[in-house]
Amino acid sequence: MSTRQEILEAVAVAAGHAWVRWWRAELARQGRPMSGGWPGTLSEARHRVLMHAVSQMAADGALSDHELTDLARTAFATARADWMASAVREPD
Repeated sequence: MSTRQEILEAVAVAAGHAWVRWWRAELARQGRPMSGGWPGTLSEARHRVLMHAVSQMAADGALSDHELTDLARTAFATARADWMASAVREPD
């Protein structure tokens, strides 16, 4: 894996973790439990990864569409896994 790929992968994972932290804070603010399935979408993942990448990699050049798609999938999967590990089961 190249240095750029390693950096991008780390950016995507960080974006996923930050996304879940945002949801936790938002739900806590609303007084709601973290329950059910992951509420995020791949479209949101693309946006979040792009914002993280711009702030972290400005000097390293723009992301290609392929990179952005791969990174969005990584961020989404990371966020979903974090969510599912922490979410409580919805009442029946």
